[in-house]
Amino acid sequence: MNTTEGLAKISLVPGVFFNPKMKISRDITSLWISTLPKLNILVDGFCASGVRGIRYKLENKNVSHLIFFDRSKKAVLNTKKNLKLNNLVGTVFEGNSNKFFCNYQNFDFCEIDPFGSPAPFLDSLFWADYKQKTRFVSITATDSAVLCGAHKNACIKIYGAKPAHNFVCHEVGLRILLSFIAKVAAKYDWAIIPHLSFYSLHFFKVLLEIRKSATAAVSSVNQSNFFYIFCQNCFYQSKENIFSYSQSLCPICNNKLNYFGPIWAGELGQKKILQLMKKNYKKKSYLHSKEMEKFLEIYLQELGLPYFYYDIHKICSKYKLMPQPTSVLVEKLKENGFLASKTIFGPTCLRTNASIVQIVQTIKNL
Repeated sequence: MNTTEGLAKISLVPGVFFNPKMKISRDITSLWISTLPKLNILVDGFCASGVRGIRYKLENKNVSHLIFFDRSKKAVLNTKKNLKLNNLVGTVFEGNSNKFFCNYQNFDFCEIDPFGSPAPFLDSLFWADYKQKTRFVSITATDSAVLCGAHKNACIKIYGAKPAHNFVCHEVGLRILLSFIAKVAAKYDWAIIPHLSFYSLHFFKVLLEIRKSATAAVSSVNQSNFFYIFCQNCFYQSKENIFSYSQSLCPICNNKLNYFGPIWAGELGQKKILQLMKKNYKKKSYLHSKEMEKFLEIYLQELGLPYFYYDIHKICSKYKLMPQPTSVLVEKLKENGFLASKTIFGPTCLRTNASIVQIVQTIKNL
């Protein structure tokens, strides 16, 4: 069976994983790659059909040599077949990531897209050391039930963090993942700079620039040692450094506060990268979709706004208010002098610098 995605023609064979729902992830990553400098060697790890690496090469002029690896012999054969189908040349290795990085460390870009958590594969990724002082990595996590708190003990075991299981769990889960990545990278003197990080469907995706610098790695770790603070009673939210956190009662309702994390406290993305992605998107008609347009538009709007987001329906349910359209509440908050935006984390969610008290009062006045 053959299919097409982006500019790639892909032959699908039984026993080799291919998820058509992950197209949006591959679309966004390919568009991101268009903003990067020349990538002499691009590695597609856990390549399966090879669709990611093949698309990245066909759709971007800055990608040169392709390398693929997968521990499945069927996947290796399928990737070789798909390279020929697209008139491309690439090197394909059979074996796991630890074996690959032990023997091959020269690359400018690496895709890590395993089944479930990427945690077991990150040490070998960041251990790999060659002449590059700047690299780019794309990391996917599909263990959303773990990072979002449905399996709390698994998150503690894998990521060393306590997950939140509330309306903001997707942002907290994403920040737990970034915190974990930053700490693993720092062990090998790599600092992380998130270009774009997001949650969609069932997966988390982080697109990172990494720089070799012991000093910068310390700064990365410092950004990774924060707690997400939440009041179950009134929905007060904040972030606190784990080394100075001492607040135990909510400043609004005096209820006991809950803490989660550690989390990444830095930005989830870079505005200049998103602006360049939006510019390049207009030139790539094969990527055009309402989903992509909406993603880029909303992400740009919410970048730089305070975190964390709020769910309007949850607030209205808690305070016994009539739910309001997100766009209406965003505009009303702006009229009242606050910063406010929709968020990629959900259609009924918004990001604002207004406090929960001010949000509730705004809804009451609508």
